[in-house]
Amino acid sequence: MNLDEHLGPPLPLRDWLDRLGDFPADGWLTVSANTTRVSLDTICRPIVTNGRDLSDDEDDALEAALDAARLTWFLNEDQLEDIVVNLALQVDHYSPEQLLAAIQYYWAHDAFIELRDA
Repeated sequence: MNLDEHLGPPLPLRDWLDRLGDFPADGWLTVSANTTRVSLDTICRPIVTNGRDLSDDEDDALEAALDAARLTWFLNEDQLEDIVVNLALQVDHYSPEQLLAAIQYYWAHDAFIELRDA
């Protein structure tokens, strides 16, 4: 599988957050497989399949190509939007650092962060 056919442009996470609502139809971002903590400068690449469902074989080939390219799944657009909404419910005017902490927490725990001082 030619992975470049299924990856969109590499952009920092900050730019993807500015584009919520404008993601490719598939909405999933990938990051380097050695990423353990993200920053607003972490480079993310979207998976682009032009809205079509991949067959099981194509899905397996995509997984193998991601592994070979040392990329891993990060979060999708819906998850990022939910993280933003959850944070906004807790903090009227959250900082970029609070948003980043909420994203990191969700990615690590598959759960929303609960701010104690909210």
